[in-house]
Parts: sequence; structure tokens; C-alpha cells
Amino acid sequence: FELIPPAAARRLRDERFENLATLFTQATAQLCQIVETPYNIYFDQALNCVRVLTRILPFLLEKGDLGDADENVEQLCWGTSAGGMPGDEKIGLMVGGNAKDGDSVDAAGTSASKGMDDEQEPLALLVVHAAMHMLFLPQFTC
Repeated sequence: FELIPPAAARRLRDERFENLATLFTQATAQLCQIVETPYNIYFDQALNCVRVLTRILPFLLEKGDLGDADENVEQLCWGTSAGGMPGDEKIGLMVGGNAKDGDSVDAAGTSASKGMDDEQEPLALLVVHAAMHMLFLPQFTC
């Protein structure tokens, strides 16, 4: 928890939200990639991503717990449109791994053709799915 002190996390949320959004998005993308390609050499990287997420998520969500709705956080976590945070790439297609030209792979492993403007899973849902999949990765939680 010394990696990001509470004051720095709050300051990042209030003054530099784009940087916090990038940190959250990249950590989530890394976890999703590790779930898709579960090699032992990436497990330390996965643990570091989990450490970063467990440190920043409480500060990211704390304004909502205090009754103040934060539109930036709502859009970051639950927004599914391409017009979310400026400069952020859509990572929903990255989870499929081999999705190209609008093709995506669903949970059953079948390929479904979709347009690039179709909605993706929200980022918060991707974090939850990645965390749940990591619980059952062989040799990760032993």
C-alpha cells in the first residue's frame, strides 16, 4: 500500500482523472491478457496489476459512496461507447485475443461478426470477470 499513498490517489482522482483512468484501463487490459494467455511467467505481472487495482479502486469509487455521483467514474467503469475518456482505446476486443475486422469471440468460444461501433463490455465488468477467471488459473492460486 506504500506504492500509492491515499493522498496521491485522491489528488490523482480529483486533478488528473485521465491519468487515473489510464492506469485503471491498462491494469485491466493486462489482467485480461493474462487470463487469455495464462503462462506462469506472467503471474507476477498479474499480481502487480491486482495490487495497483486494489489500491486505486477504493479511491476511484469513494465519491459515489459519499452520495456525490461522479460522471467520469460512471463513464469509465460502466460506459460502453467509444466516446468515453479521450485517448483511451477500447479493450473489449483485446479480451477476445484473436478478434479481427469486427469479429469477436463470445464466452462459448464461437466467433460472432460485429461492427466496430457495437458496444463492448463495461470496464468494471471486465475487471470482475478477469478476477474471477484468475481464481481458477492453474498454479496461480496454489
